[in-house]
Amino acid sequence: MKEHEAILNALQRRDGAGLSHILRARPRHKREEVLQPGFAETDGSDLALRIA
Repeated sequence: MKEHEAILNALQRRDGAGLSHILRARPRHKREEVLQPGFAETDGSDLALRIA
């Protein structure tokens, strides 16, 4: 939720550089979140498909 708020704030401020930074970092943060133990029940066989 914090990332969504930051995106909206950057858009409202017309901060292209800030928005670009947020959007570039977002996939990396989501990948780290998904790889945390307990995020989802999986046997690992389809994990690459969901991350890609």
